[in-house]
Amino acid sequence: MIVYRIYEDLPNRTAKSYGRAQGRWNDSIYPVIYTSSVPSLCMMELYSIHGPRIGTKNFVIAMLNIQIDEPNLPYIESNTLPTNWNAIPSQYTTQSIGNQWLNNLESLFLKVPSARLPMEVYNIEYNVLINPFHPNFHIKVKPIKEYRFKFNLNQFD
Repeated sequence: MIVYRIYEDLPNRTAKSYGRAQGRWNDSIYPVIYTSSVPSLCMMELYSIHGPRIGTKNFVIAMLNIQIDEPNLPYIESNTLPTNWNAIPSQYTTQSIGNQWLNNLESLFLKVPSARLPMEVYNIEYNVLINPFHPNFHIKVKPIKEYRFKFNLNQFD
């Protein structure tokens, strides 16, 4: 299965790098790699978090081969999500779900919905979390291609 990741083009950053930033599905003490099923969702996620300042930075979009077939991808059931799962800013309710998954090493990958999209498209476009501490991380996550780019943002008045 192919997933996509966008990261800032900085020295020593790679498609498999991770940091200690918190996100919707993790607290800062639990590093995770966020990827998406399509590149445009990566772009929308990044823009919605960082806003227009992303237009001043250089980025890399990476294609990653994750060694799992999509039908076998572990996922969060939409009917088990907390009512405020897509609140902005993100709530601890979703972070605790991701933290537990990361801490227990339940699986290498976890399909989760994007808070920026309606739930009706969850089966079409979604995010895939990758646990960099899972024992199979270096075996089952392989970068395929990387493209350097800058966001081409139109100016809004």
